[in-house]
Amino acid sequence: MNFKQKKSINKLHLILALLFVSMVASAQIKLDSGLVGHFPLDGNANDLSVVGVHGVVNNAALTSGRTNNIDSAYYFNGTDAYIDFDTNNRGVSNVITISAWVKTTSLGLQWVIGKYDWTVDKGYHLAIYDGHPVLAGRNNSGQYISTNYPNPKVLVNDGKWHYLLAEIANNDWSVWVDCVLDTMVTSNSTMPNLTNSHPLTMGYYFAGSNGDHLYFDGAIDEVRVYNRTLTSDEKQVLCKVNLDTNIFLAPKVSNDTTICDSTSLTLFARADSGVIYWDSPLGTIVDSGNTHTSVIAQNTTFYVYSFSNGIYSDTAIIQVDTMYCAFLIPSPVPPQDDSICSGESATFKTQSDTGLVYWVDSNGVVLDTGLTYVAVITEDMTYYLYTELIGQQSDTVSFNVKVLDCVVPVFPNTFTPNGDGVNDYMKFFIPNATCFDLVIYNRWGAEVFKSTHVELEWDGRILSTGDPISTGVYYYTLTYCVNGEEPETKNG
Repeated sequence: MNFKQKKSINKLHLILALLFVSMVASAQIKLDSGLVGHFPLDGNANDLSVVGVHGVVNNAALTSGRTNNIDSAYYFNGTDAYIDFDTNNRGVSNVITISAWVKTTSLGLQWVIGKYDWTVDKGYHLAIYDGHPVLAGRNNSGQYISTNYPNPKVLVNDGKWHYLLAEIANNDWSVWVDCVLDTMVTSNSTMPNLTNSHPLTMGYYFAGSNGDHLYFDGAIDEVRVYNRTLTSDEKQVLCKVNLDTNIFLAPKVSNDTTICDSTSLTLFARADSGVIYWDSPLGTIVDSGNTHTSVIAQNTTFYVYSFSNGIYSDTAIIQVDTMYCAFLIPSPVPPQDDSICSGESATFKTQSDTGLVYWVDSNGVVLDTGLTYVAVITEDMTYYLYTELIGQQSDTVSFNVKVLDCVVPVFPNTFTPNGDGVNDYMKFFIPNATCFDLVIYNRWGAEVFKSTHVELEWDGRILSTGDPISTGVYYYTLTYCVNGEEPETKNG
Protein backbone atom coordinates (compact mmCIF):
# COMPACT_ATOMS: atom_id res chain seq x y z
CA MET A 1 0.00 0.00 0.00
CA ASN A 2 1.17 3.48 -0.86
CA PHE A 3 0.85 5.79 2.13
CA LYS A 4 1.05 9.10 0.26
CA GLN A 5 -1.33 11.77 1.42
CA LYS A 6 -4.79 11.54 -0.12
CA LYS A 7 -6.89 14.63 -0.91
CA SER A 8 -10.13 15.10 0.95
CA ILE A 9 -12.89 13.55 -1.14
CA ASN A 10 -16.55 13.24 -1.61
CA LYS A 11 -18.19 12.51 1.72
CA LEU A 12 -19.23 15.44 3.89
CA HIS A 13 -19.61 14.22 7.48
CA LEU A 14 -21.06 16.83 9.80
CA ILE A 15 -22.75 16.31 13.15
CA LEU A 16 -24.92 18.43 15.42
CA ALA A 17 -24.11 17.44 19.00
CA LEU A 18 -27.18 18.14 21.15
CA LEU A 19 -25.89 18.22 24.72
CA PHE A 20 -28.54 18.09 27.43
CA VAL A 21 -27.97 19.01 31.08
CA SER A 22 -27.56 15.32 31.89
CA MET A 23 -24.84 15.15 29.21
CA VAL A 24 -26.02 11.68 28.25
CA ALA A 25 -27.97 12.39 25.06
CA SER A 26 -26.64 13.41 21.65
CA ALA A 27 -27.82 13.31 18.07
CA GLN A 28 -25.79 13.08 14.89
CA ILE A 29 -26.63 14.71 11.58
CA LYS A 30 -24.60 13.69 8.55
CA LEU A 31 -24.86 16.09 5.64
CA ASP A 32 -23.46 13.76 3.01
CA SER A 33 -26.85 12.50 1.82
CA GLY A 34 -27.98 14.22 -1.36
CA LEU A 35 -24.77 16.25 -1.77
CA VAL A 36 -24.52 16.27 -5.58
CA GLY A 37 -22.15 19.20 -6.05
CA HIS A 38 -19.34 20.23 -3.71
CA PHE A 39 -16.99 22.87 -5.11
CA PRO A 40 -14.47 24.11 -2.48
CA LEU A 41 -12.70 26.12 -5.23
CA ASP A 42 -9.39 25.53 -3.44
CA GLY A 43 -7.02 25.95 -6.34
CA ASN A 44 -9.33 24.30 -8.90
CA ALA A 45 -12.97 23.74 -9.84
CA ASN A 46 -13.11 20.07 -8.86
CA ASP A 47 -16.35 18.51 -7.65
CA LEU A 48 -15.79 16.56 -4.42
CA SER A 49 -19.34 15.16 -4.29
CA VAL A 50 -20.36 11.65 -5.32
CA VAL A 51 -21.19 13.02 -8.80
CA GLY A 52 -17.60 14.07 -9.42
CA VAL A 53 -18.23 16.19 -12.53
CA HIS A 54 -15.48 18.80 -12.40
CA GLY A 55 -15.71 22.32 -13.79
CA VAL A 56 -13.85 24.00 -16.65
CA VAL A 57 -12.51 27.43 -15.66
CA ASN A 58 -12.75 30.24 -18.20
CA ASN A 59 -10.89 33.48 -17.34
CA ALA A 60 -11.76 33.29 -13.63
CA ALA A 61 -8.69 33.89 -11.45
CA LEU A 62 -7.78 32.32 -8.13
CA THR A 63 -7.95 34.69 -5.17
CA SER A 64 -8.04 34.67 -1.37
CA GLY A 65 -11.18 33.09 0.07
CA ARG A 66 -13.43 33.80 3.01
CA THR A 67 -10.76 32.59 5.48
CA ASN A 68 -8.05 34.73 3.82
CA ASN A 69 -6.19 31.67 2.55
CA ILE A 70 -4.62 32.38 -0.82
CA ASP A 71 -5.93 30.57 -3.93
CA SER A 72 -8.99 29.30 -2.05
CA ALA A 73 -11.70 31.06 -4.11
CA TYR A 74 -12.27 32.37 -7.64
CA TYR A 75 -12.54 35.99 -8.77
CA PHE A 76 -14.96 36.69 -11.65
CA ASN A 77 -14.26 39.89 -13.59
CA GLY A 78 -17.85 40.71 -14.59
CA THR A 79 -17.15 40.51 -18.34
CA ASP A 80 -15.99 37.08 -19.53
CA ALA A 81 -15.12 34.88 -16.52
CA TYR A 82 -17.12 31.77 -15.62
CA ILE A 83 -16.94 28.06 -14.73
CA ASP A 84 -18.84 25.39 -16.70
CA PHE A 85 -19.88 22.15 -14.93
CA ASP A 86 -21.47 20.21 -17.82
CA THR A 87 -25.15 19.38 -18.43
CA ASN A 88 -25.52 16.66 -15.77
CA ASN A 89 -28.74 17.30 -13.79
CA ARG A 90 -27.12 15.74 -10.68
CA GLY A 91 -30.37 14.11 -9.64
CA VAL A 92 -32.09 17.48 -9.14
CA SER A 93 -35.74 17.25 -10.15
CA ASN A 94 -38.22 19.19 -8.00
CA VAL A 95 -36.23 20.17 -4.88
CA ILE A 96 -32.79 21.72 -4.44
CA THR A 97 -30.61 23.38 -1.80
CA ILE A 98 -27.68 25.63 -2.77
CA SER A 99 -25.13 27.26 -0.49
CA ALA A 100 -22.35 29.64 -1.52
CA TRP A 101 -20.03 32.35 -0.23
CA VAL A 102 -20.02 35.58 -2.25
CA LYS A 103 -18.22 38.93 -2.14
CA THR A 104 -19.16 41.77 -4.49
CA THR A 105 -19.74 45.52 -4.75
CA SER A 106 -21.84 45.40 -7.93
CA LEU A 107 -25.47 46.59 -8.27
CA GLY A 108 -26.06 44.68 -11.51
CA LEU A 109 -27.93 41.43 -12.06
CA GLN A 110 -25.22 38.81 -11.67
CA TRP A 111 -25.33 35.02 -11.70
CA VAL A 112 -23.80 33.03 -8.81
CA ILE A 113 -24.69 29.50 -9.93
CA GLY A 114 -27.57 27.91 -11.77
CA LYS A 115 -28.91 25.51 -14.41
CA TYR A 116 -31.68 27.33 -16.25
CA ASP A 117 -33.43 27.13 -19.64
CA TRP A 118 -36.28 29.62 -20.09
CA THR A 119 -37.17 28.11 -23.51
CA VAL A 120 -38.40 24.89 -21.88
CA ASP A 121 -39.71 26.65 -18.73
CA LYS A 122 -37.40 24.70 -16.39
CA GLY A 123 -34.46 25.43 -14.17
CA TYR A 124 -33.09 27.47 -11.28
CA HIS A 125 -30.44 30.05 -10.50
CA LEU A 126 -29.00 31.81 -7.46
CA ALA A 127 -28.11 35.39 -8.35
CA ILE A 128 -27.60 38.88 -6.91
CA TYR A 129 -29.78 41.78 -8.15
CA ASP A 130 -29.51 45.37 -6.93
CA GLY A 131 -27.27 44.06 -4.16
CA HIS A 132 -29.89 41.55 -2.92
CA PRO A 133 -29.56 37.73 -3.15
CA VAL A 134 -32.19 36.17 -5.42
CA LEU A 135 -33.33 32.60 -5.99
CA ALA A 136 -35.28 32.40 -9.23
CA GLY A 137 -36.28 30.09 -12.07
CA ARG A 138 -39.08 28.19 -13.78
CA ASN A 139 -40.84 25.05 -12.65
CA ASN A 140 -42.69 23.98 -15.82
CA SER A 141 -45.79 25.91 -14.72
CA GLY A 142 -45.41 28.83 -17.13
CA GLN A 143 -44.56 31.06 -14.17
CA TYR A 144 -41.22 32.76 -13.47
CA ILE A 145 -40.62 32.61 -9.71
CA SER A 146 -38.24 35.00 -7.94
CA THR A 147 -37.63 35.73 -4.25
CA ASN A 148 -36.80 39.31 -5.25
CA TYR A 149 -40.47 40.31 -5.54
CA PRO A 150 -41.36 40.54 -1.80
CA ASN A 151 -38.66 43.20 -1.18
CA PRO A 152 -35.67 41.32 0.29
CA LYS A 153 -34.15 42.85 3.39
CA VAL A 154 -30.38 42.30 3.23
CA LEU A 155 -27.82 43.88 0.92
CA VAL A 156 -24.73 41.79 0.22
CA ASN A 157 -22.83 44.10 -2.17
CA ASP A 158 -20.79 45.74 0.59
CA GLY A 159 -17.47 44.17 -0.43
CA LYS A 160 -17.59 41.67 2.44
CA TRP A 161 -18.02 37.91 2.39
CA HIS A 162 -21.62 36.71 2.87
CA TYR A 163 -22.95 33.18 3.21
CA LEU A 164 -26.04 32.44 1.07
CA LEU A 165 -28.29 29.41 1.37
CA ALA A 166 -31.19 29.02 -1.07
CA GLU A 167 -33.83 26.29 -1.27
CA ILE A 168 -36.66 25.18 -3.50
CA ALA A 169 -38.93 22.96 -1.41
CA ASN A 170 -41.80 22.02 -3.72
CA ASN A 171 -43.73 25.31 -4.01
CA ASP A 172 -41.68 27.33 -1.47
CA TRP A 173 -38.65 29.27 -2.72
CA SER A 174 -36.51 30.84 0.04
CA VAL A 175 -33.13 32.51 0.68
CA TRP A 176 -31.07 32.80 3.88
CA VAL A 177 -28.28 35.38 4.27
CA ASP A 178 -25.60 34.67 6.88
CA CYS A 179 -27.90 31.98 8.33
CA VAL A 180 -30.93 34.28 8.75
CA LEU A 181 -34.04 33.84 6.58
CA ASP A 182 -34.19 36.80 4.21
CA THR A 183 -37.22 36.15 2.00
CA MET A 184 -39.61 33.45 0.76
CA VAL A 185 -42.18 33.16 -2.04
CA THR A 186 -44.75 30.48 -2.84
CA SER A 187 -45.46 29.32 -6.40
CA ASN A 188 -48.66 27.72 -7.70
CA SER A 189 -46.86 24.43 -8.52
CA THR A 190 -46.30 21.86 -5.79
CA MET A 191 -44.13 19.54 -7.88
CA PRO A 192 -41.80 21.77 -9.91
CA ASN A 193 -39.73 20.27 -12.73
CA LEU A 194 -36.27 21.83 -12.65
CA THR A 195 -34.49 19.51 -15.11
CA ASN A 196 -33.08 20.81 -18.40
CA SER A 197 -30.26 20.21 -20.87
CA HIS A 198 -28.35 23.45 -20.23
CA PRO A 199 -25.05 23.24 -18.29
CA LEU A 200 -24.67 24.06 -14.62
CA THR A 201 -22.64 27.26 -14.66
CA MET A 202 -20.99 29.47 -12.07
CA GLY A 203 -20.45 33.17 -12.67
CA TYR A 204 -22.59 33.54 -15.81
CA TYR A 205 -25.84 32.47 -17.54
CA PHE A 206 -25.15 30.08 -20.41
CA ALA A 207 -28.17 31.08 -22.54
CA GLY A 208 -28.42 34.80 -21.84
CA SER A 209 -30.45 36.60 -24.48
CA ASN A 210 -28.85 39.36 -26.62
CA GLY A 211 -25.45 38.44 -25.22
CA ASP A 212 -26.51 39.34 -21.66
CA HIS A 213 -24.88 36.50 -19.75
CA LEU A 214 -25.24 38.08 -16.27
CA TYR A 215 -21.51 37.80 -15.52
CA PHE A 216 -20.64 37.86 -11.83
CA ASP A 217 -18.42 40.71 -10.65
CA GLY A 218 -16.63 39.62 -7.49
CA ALA A 219 -15.46 36.47 -5.69
CA ILE A 220 -17.20 33.13 -5.03
CA ASP A 221 -16.09 30.47 -2.54
CA GLU A 222 -17.24 27.05 -1.22
CA VAL A 223 -20.36 26.15 -3.19
CA ARG A 224 -22.58 23.16 -2.36
CA VAL A 225 -25.58 21.74 -4.21
CA TYR A 226 -28.04 19.21 -2.71
CA ASN A 227 -30.82 17.40 -4.57
CA ARG A 228 -32.97 17.52 -1.45
CA THR A 229 -34.14 20.00 1.17
CA LEU A 230 -32.40 20.28 4.53
CA THR A 231 -34.04 20.18 7.93
CA SER A 232 -33.75 23.21 10.21
CA ASP A 233 -31.19 21.34 12.31
CA GLU A 234 -29.17 20.50 9.21
CA LYS A 235 -29.23 24.13 8.12
CA GLN A 236 -28.02 25.12 11.58
CA VAL A 237 -25.09 22.70 11.40
CA LEU A 238 -24.17 23.77 7.87
CA CYS A 239 -24.29 27.42 8.95
CA LYS A 240 -22.20 26.72 12.04
CA VAL A 241 -19.52 24.99 10.01
CA ASN A 242 -19.46 27.71 7.35
CA LEU A 243 -19.45 30.64 9.76
CA ASP A 244 -16.75 29.03 11.91
CA THR A 245 -13.32 30.07 10.61
CA ASN A 246 -11.91 26.81 11.98
CA ILE A 247 -13.32 24.65 9.21
CA PHE A 248 -11.97 21.14 9.47
CA LEU A 249 -10.87 19.42 6.31
CA ALA A 250 -11.03 15.67 5.95
CA PRO A 251 -8.01 13.84 7.39
CA LYS A 252 -5.17 12.92 5.04
CA VAL A 253 -5.28 9.15 4.75
CA SER A 254 -3.67 6.10 3.19
CA ASN A 255 -4.34 5.55 -0.49
CA ASP A 256 -6.79 2.96 -1.77
CA THR A 257 -5.06 -0.40 -2.10
CA THR A 258 -5.47 -4.05 -3.05
CA ILE A 259 -4.06 -6.75 -0.77
CA CYS A 260 -4.10 -10.53 -0.49
CA ASP A 261 -7.21 -11.74 1.33
CA SER A 262 -6.93 -12.37 5.09
CA THR A 263 -3.92 -10.05 5.30
CA SER A 264 -3.29 -7.85 8.33
CA LEU A 265 -3.20 -4.24 7.19
CA THR A 266 -2.36 -1.02 9.03
CA LEU A 267 -3.97 2.16 7.68
CA PHE A 268 -2.97 5.69 8.63
CA ALA A 269 -4.66 9.07 8.98
CA ARG A 270 -3.57 12.57 9.98
CA ALA A 271 -6.01 15.37 10.84
CA ASP A 272 -5.73 19.15 11.14
CA SER A 273 -7.53 19.03 14.47
CA GLY A 274 -9.40 16.77 16.85
CA VAL A 275 -9.69 13.02 17.39
CA ILE A 276 -9.70 10.75 14.34
CA TYR A 277 -12.46 8.12 14.02
CA TRP A 278 -12.68 5.13 11.69
CA ASP A 279 -16.18 4.06 10.54
CA SER A 280 -17.33 0.92 8.79
CA PRO A 281 -19.80 1.06 5.86
CA LEU A 282 -22.55 0.43 8.43
CA GLY A 283 -21.64 3.62 10.28
CA THR A 284 -20.10 1.75 13.22
CA ILE A 285 -16.98 3.27 14.78
CA VAL A 286 -14.33 0.55 14.55
CA ASP A 287 -11.35 2.49 15.88
CA SER A 288 -9.97 5.90 16.84
CA GLY A 289 -6.53 7.46 16.56
CA ASN A 290 -3.98 7.89 13.79
CA THR A 291 -3.80 4.20 12.87
CA HIS A 292 -6.17 1.31 12.35
CA THR A 293 -5.03 -2.30 12.03
CA SER A 294 -7.26 -5.19 11.04
CA VAL A 295 -7.26 -8.43 9.08
CA ILE A 296 -8.98 -7.72 5.76
CA ALA A 297 -10.95 -10.75 4.60
CA GLN A 298 -13.08 -9.07 1.92
CA ASN A 299 -13.44 -5.75 0.07
CA THR A 300 -13.87 -3.07 2.73
CA THR A 301 -14.49 0.68 2.74
CA PHE A 302 -13.30 2.78 5.68
CA TYR A 303 -14.71 6.27 6.39
CA VAL A 304 -12.28 8.48 8.30
CA TYR A 305 -13.13 11.81 9.94
CA SER A 306 -12.10 13.94 12.90
CA PHE A 307 -14.11 15.55 15.69
CA SER A 308 -13.25 18.77 17.55
CA ASN A 309 -15.28 21.32 19.50
CA GLY A 310 -18.63 19.77 18.57
CA ILE A 311 -17.93 19.72 14.82
CA TYR A 312 -17.09 16.78 12.58
CA SER A 313 -14.76 17.24 9.63
CA ASP A 314 -15.38 16.19 6.07
CA THR A 315 -14.92 12.46 5.64
CA ALA A 316 -12.10 10.78 3.73
CA ILE A 317 -12.63 7.34 2.21
CA ILE A 318 -10.17 4.45 1.93
CA GLN A 319 -11.15 1.54 -0.30
CA VAL A 320 -9.35 -1.73 0.44
CA ASP A 321 -9.96 -4.53 -2.08
CA THR A 322 -8.83 -8.11 -1.64
CA MET A 323 -7.64 -10.72 -4.09
CA TYR A 324 -6.77 -14.38 -3.82
CA CYS A 325 -3.01 -14.83 -3.78
CA ALA A 326 -1.40 -18.12 -4.78
CA PHE A 327 1.41 -17.19 -2.39
CA LEU A 328 1.61 -14.75 0.47
CA ILE A 329 4.30 -12.09 0.37
CA PRO A 330 6.45 -12.62 3.47
CA SER A 331 6.65 -9.74 5.90
CA PRO A 332 10.04 -8.18 6.65
CA VAL A 333 11.69 -9.02 9.95
CA PRO A 334 11.37 -5.90 12.10
CA PRO A 335 14.17 -4.63 14.34
CA GLN A 336 13.77 -5.30 18.04
CA ASP A 337 12.21 -2.64 20.24
CA ASP A 338 14.93 -0.27 21.37
CA SER A 339 15.72 2.57 23.78
CA ILE A 340 17.92 5.40 22.53
CA CYS A 341 19.16 8.65 24.02
CA SER A 342 17.28 11.70 22.74
CA GLY A 343 18.99 13.36 19.79
CA GLU A 344 21.15 10.36 18.93
CA SER A 345 21.32 8.92 15.42
CA ALA A 346 20.25 5.31 15.08
CA THR A 347 20.46 2.83 12.22
CA PHE A 348 17.70 0.23 12.01
CA LYS A 349 18.05 -2.91 9.91
CA THR A 350 15.57 -5.46 8.64
CA GLN A 351 15.59 -8.68 6.64
CA SER A 352 13.33 -9.47 3.71
CA ASP A 353 13.30 -12.46 1.38
CA THR A 354 11.73 -10.62 -1.54
CA GLY A 355 10.25 -7.28 -2.66
CA LEU A 356 10.93 -3.73 -1.55
CA VAL A 357 10.68 -2.86 2.15
CA TYR A 358 8.87 0.37 3.15
CA TRP A 359 9.51 2.18 6.46
CA VAL A 360 6.50 4.21 7.61
CA ASP A 361 5.86 6.46 10.62
CA SER A 362 2.69 6.51 12.72
CA ASN A 363 1.17 9.22 10.48
CA GLY A 364 1.46 7.03 7.41
CA VAL A 365 4.38 8.94 5.90
CA VAL A 366 6.85 6.75 4.01
CA LEU A 367 10.22 7.54 5.56
CA ASP A 368 12.47 5.33 3.45
CA THR A 369 12.72 2.13 1.43
CA GLY A 370 15.30 -0.65 1.58
CA LEU A 371 16.83 -2.82 4.28
CA THR A 372 18.13 0.00 6.50
CA TYR A 373 16.72 3.24 7.88
CA VAL A 374 18.75 5.95 9.65
CA ALA A 375 17.03 8.47 11.92
CA VAL A 376 17.77 11.00 14.63
CA ILE A 377 15.52 10.02 17.52
CA THR A 378 13.80 12.85 19.40
CA GLU A 379 10.54 11.26 20.59
CA ASP A 380 8.95 7.89 21.29
CA MET A 381 7.96 6.34 17.97
CA THR A 382 6.27 3.30 16.51
CA TYR A 383 7.65 2.39 13.09
CA TYR A 384 5.78 0.20 10.58
CA LEU A 385 7.29 -1.98 7.86
CA TYR A 386 5.86 -3.92 4.97
CA THR A 387 7.14 -5.49 1.77
CA GLU A 388 5.66 -4.66 -1.62
CA LEU A 389 5.98 -6.96 -4.62
CA ILE A 390 4.22 -6.75 -8.02
CA GLY A 391 1.72 -4.28 -6.66
CA GLN A 392 0.82 -6.33 -3.58
CA GLN A 393 1.97 -5.86 -0.02
CA SER A 394 2.74 -8.12 2.90
CA ASP A 395 1.31 -7.99 6.38
CA THR A 396 2.40 -4.88 8.29
CA VAL A 397 4.86 -5.36 11.16
CA SER A 398 6.09 -2.78 13.64
CA PHE A 399 8.63 -2.00 16.33
CA ASN A 400 8.88 0.64 19.05
CA VAL A 401 11.65 3.08 19.91
CA LYS A 402 11.65 4.70 23.34
CA VAL A 403 13.59 7.91 23.97
CA LEU A 404 15.77 8.02 27.04
CA ASP A 405 16.52 11.23 28.88
CA CYS A 406 20.26 10.56 28.84
CA VAL A 407 22.82 12.83 30.45
CA VAL A 408 26.40 13.10 29.14
CA PRO A 409 28.87 11.28 31.41
CA VAL A 410 31.13 13.53 33.51
CA PHE A 411 34.74 12.46 34.12
CA PRO A 412 36.94 14.11 36.81
CA ASN A 413 40.10 16.05 35.83
CA THR A 414 41.09 17.57 39.19
CA PHE A 415 41.43 15.78 42.54
CA THR A 416 42.80 17.41 45.74
CA PRO A 417 42.05 15.22 48.80
CA ASN A 418 43.31 17.74 51.35
CA GLY A 419 40.19 18.12 53.46
CA ASP A 420 39.35 21.68 52.33
CA GLY A 421 35.93 20.63 51.03
CA VAL A 422 36.85 21.26 47.38
CA ASN A 423 37.52 18.26 45.09
CA ASP A 424 38.23 16.07 48.11
CA TYR A 425 36.77 13.01 46.35
CA MET A 426 37.27 11.56 42.89
CA LYS A 427 33.81 10.97 41.35
CA PHE A 428 32.52 9.63 38.01
CA PHE A 429 29.00 10.57 36.84
CA ILE A 430 27.75 7.98 34.29
CA PRO A 431 23.93 7.75 34.16
CA ASN A 432 22.45 4.33 33.33
CA ALA A 433 25.81 2.62 33.71
CA THR A 434 25.57 -1.16 33.46
CA CYS A 435 29.31 -1.94 33.80
CA PHE A 436 32.18 -0.05 35.48
CA ASP A 437 35.86 -1.04 35.85
CA LEU A 438 38.32 1.61 37.08
CA VAL A 439 42.09 1.27 37.68
CA ILE A 440 44.31 4.18 38.91
CA TYR A 441 48.11 4.24 38.47
CA ASN A 442 50.91 6.47 39.70
CA ARG A 443 53.43 8.01 37.32
CA TRP A 444 55.58 4.84 37.37
CA GLY A 445 52.64 2.64 36.33
CA ALA A 446 52.07 1.06 39.73
CA GLU A 447 48.42 0.33 40.55
CA VAL A 448 47.24 2.36 43.57
CA PHE A 449 43.44 1.89 43.40
CA LYS A 450 40.70 0.02 41.52
CA SER A 451 36.93 -0.30 41.76
CA THR A 452 33.92 -1.81 39.95
CA HIS A 453 31.36 0.48 41.60
CA VAL A 454 30.05 3.45 39.62
CA GLU A 455 29.04 5.12 42.88
CA LEU A 456 32.75 5.42 43.69
CA GLU A 457 33.89 8.42 45.75
CA TRP A 458 37.65 7.81 46.18
CA ASP A 459 39.25 9.71 49.03
CA GLY A 460 42.82 9.37 47.74
CA ARG A 461 44.01 6.44 49.87
CA ILE A 462 46.09 3.57 48.49
CA LEU A 463 43.90 0.47 48.28
CA SER A 464 46.45 -1.99 49.70
CA THR A 465 47.70 0.09 52.66
CA GLY A 466 45.06 2.74 53.36
CA ASP A 467 47.77 5.42 53.30
CA PRO A 468 46.99 8.74 51.58
CA ILE A 469 48.68 9.20 48.22
CA SER A 470 51.35 11.85 47.81
CA THR A 471 50.90 14.93 45.66
CA GLY A 472 51.60 14.26 41.98
CA VAL A 473 50.15 13.17 38.65
CA TYR A 474 48.08 9.98 38.53
CA TYR A 475 46.47 8.19 35.61
CA TYR A 476 43.28 6.17 35.28
CA THR A 477 41.80 3.71 32.81
CA LEU A 478 38.02 3.29 32.88
CA THR A 479 35.93 0.75 31.00
CA TYR A 480 32.18 1.37 31.24
CA CYS A 481 28.86 0.47 29.59
CA VAL A 482 25.61 2.49 29.30
CA ASN A 483 22.19 0.84 28.93
CA GLY A 484 23.79 -2.51 28.14
CA GLU A 485 25.62 -1.21 25.05
CA GLU A 486 29.14 -2.26 24.05
CA PRO A 487 31.86 -1.23 26.54
CA GLU A 488 33.75 2.02 26.05
CA THR A 489 37.20 2.92 27.41
CA LYS A 490 38.19 6.28 28.84
CA ASN A 491 41.75 7.29 29.84
CA GLY A 492 42.46 10.33 31.94
